[in-house]
Amino acid sequence: TLFSVVEHMDDKSLFFLLPEFRRICRGLVYILVPNKLKKTDDHTLLPLLPLLPRFFSLLLLKFLPNRYRYGLSEDRSWDVYYRTYFKLKRMVSQHFHVLVLDDLYAFPSFSTFKASRSYKLCQAFEKFNIDSTFIKPYLNLILIPK
Repeated sequence: TLFSVVEHMDDKSLFFLLPEFRRICRGLVYILVPNKLKKTDDHTLLPLLPLLPRFFSLLLLKFLPNRYRYGLSEDRSWDVYYRTYFKLKRMVSQHFHVLVLDDLYAFPSFSTFKASRSYKLCQAFEKFNIDSTFIKPYLNLILIPK
C-alpha cells in the first residue's frame, strides 16, 4: 500500500523503487496520490499550488510565511511532487499494469466532492462514456505486476 507516499518521492527515487516494488510484491499495489490537477495543495492548503510548475511552487513557498512551510524531508524542504494520472501511468507501466479503482471503493469517496466543479465535469464526461480519471482530485490506482 502506497497511501499518500508517492507524492513525496521525486521521479528518480520512484524509478529506482518501482522494480523493487515489483520484485517483492506478491499481489496488488494500491496507490492513493493527489492529482496534479487538484486545485488546492493538501500540505499547505494553498490554492493552485499543484497546478504550478515545481520551480514556481518552490519559489512561492520560499517567500511565504512559515505557516505555509511543509517538509518531511531531512532538510525540511517542500518534498511534494505532483503528477498527473497520465504521467504516473507512464512511469509505472514498465513494471505494472494500471487499473483505476472504482469510485465505490475509492478514498476519499469522490461523492464527497459533489459540490465541486470537478465532480460535475466528471459527471458530464461519464455521460459521453469518457474516462474522467485524469481530472479527479485523488488518484486511486491498483498496480498489477507484469
